[in-house]
Parts: sequence; C-alpha cells; structure tokens
Amino acid sequence: MEGITREEGRHPIVAEGVGKAFGSALALADVSFSAGRGEIVNVLGPNGAGKSTLLKMIAGLYKPTSGRTMVLGEDAYTLDTVKRERVSFLGENYALYDDLTCFENMKFFARLYRIRNFEAELGKLLRAFGASEYRDRKLGELSRGTKQKIALCRAFMNRPSVILLDEPSAFLDQRSSERLHGMLNRLARGGATILYATQRLEELFRIGNVALLIDKGRMLRYGEIGEMLGSISELEIEITTANRIDEWKKRLVGVRMTKVSDRILKAEVSSVEEIPELITKISEAGGRVINVNSLGQNISKLMGNADG
Repeated sequence: MEGITREEGRHPIVAEGVGKAFGSALALADVSFSAGRGEIVNVLGPNGAGKSTLLKMIAGLYKPTSGRTMVLGEDAYTLDTVKRERVSFLGENYALYDDLTCFENMKFFARLYRIRNFEAELGKLLRAFGASEYRDRKLGELSRGTKQKIALCRAFMNRPSVILLDEPSAFLDQRSSERLHGMLNRLARGGATILYATQRLEELFRIGNVALLIDKGRMLRYGEIGEMLGSISELEIEITTANRIDEWKKRLVGVRMTKVSDRILKAEVSSVEEIPELITKISEAGGRVINVNSLGQNISKLMGNADG
C-alpha cells in the first residue's frame, strides 16, 4: 500500500504496557501486544474484562493512563486525519441515527470519511449482509440485529486498513455471523489488520489464528488459538434462540441440554471443537441461534497455565 512506513507496514497496531484508570478504578493494566498486516487478533474475555476499553484506546477515543497505543506508526490518540480515515471502529453502540434512513446515515458518514461513489460501495455491502431491502428504511424502524448489519456496512464502507470490532456478532443471527466472518477473512487476506473482541469461544474457529485473553483488566494469555484452546474440556454453554425452543427441540438428537426459558438452553460439550457442530445441529433442527455465551464460567479453564 503506497505511503506506508516500514513501522506501520510491519505492525499497524501496537500496544506497549497499556493501562487505563477511571478515577480510582483500574479498567486495564499493562497490556502489550502487536498485530501485523493481514492479521486478525481475537480479543477474548467475559463481560467487564476490559475489551471495550482496549479497543477504544486503540481507536483513539481514550488516552492511556500508562503506556502507549500506536496505530499505523503513530500515537493512536493523536493520529492525523488522513490516517484516521483508514481506521474503522464499531463499538457496543451501533452509532447510527434512528431518525435517518440507512441511505441517509451512510451519506453522512461518507462525507466524514470523504468517500467517493459511496452508493456503489453501500450497495455491495448491503447485498453482502442480506440487507438491501432496508436501504430506504429509517433505522428506528428496524430490529437490533438489522441495525447491527447496517452498522457493519458503515464500518466497512471506508475500506479501512485497521478494523476494530467490539462484539459485532452479539445481535446477529447465525447466517449473518458467518457472512461477517467470511468478509473479515477476505479483508485480512487483502492486508487489513483486525481486532475482534468477543466472549464467544466458537468464534475463534471462524476467524484468525491468534487470541489475546484478558480478564478483570489484565492480560492473561496471548498466542495461537489452537494451543490456547487445546486443554479445555467439559464445557457448559448457554445458547439463546430467536424462536421458542419447544418448536424445534424434538428434532435435536444426541445433545445434552437443559431448557432454561422459552428461548434459552444450556448444553454440555466435551470440547471447544464441538461448539460449532452443536450450533449447526440446532440450526438444522429449526432453531435460530442469536447468541452463544461460552466463556463465563469457563474462563479459569481457558487460562490454563497462564500463571505458571
């Protein structure tokens, strides 16, 4: 890519001893890692682990209390406008205007990022997420999952070289999640550097091969996903579906599961590798999976020998 310095070309994202405190509350402490061009780093941790704080500092929204974050060879907090236009961040808030249509939202952001011919790019992205029919609908009229699809279109519209996503699949159905994973893998092959925050273990099999595990604001492990997950066995996971469990559970055979509510079940798997297979079985039985909480109580298992 023209104009990239040696440093930013080698590691577009760098965190060096990064910490963040809000008053007396320490949200993040001494996190160090780097991400190279074409690399996807899965930032893994339960709710409240510090994932969002880390991504916001790399996005330049928070100034670190200690250490530094570098993006495209410069300090993330003071990144110049031209380079900032090559960075995209999607946080827990979908960051769109409910009173505007999808098209009007995208037109606004296109102006901010100085994107030419945004209509053609928007059309491609809407088709990619199966959301073309919502182009002229107001965002306030759409479901949370559909809003998330539109937010993802906004996140990719500037063709960013650095992409920061904070649990982007939380409101997506299984098919849309798979489309997202496929798009991210293609963008990484094209040279994009991606941080993908999640608390869903099964997503680690879909994108990238590196994971950063944080909990209670501290970095516990950083390394190859296969090695990190290899020691985990006998997990209990919680699955939420869009439709009532009673509508399809009789068609689900050979699964150890307990119904928690009309749309939530708990299931047992022998290993992490079985999670994607279980989701497929549920989908084939007629269940529409919208969320999988597979970290929570399994965090200590995932740590493995992190303290050793």
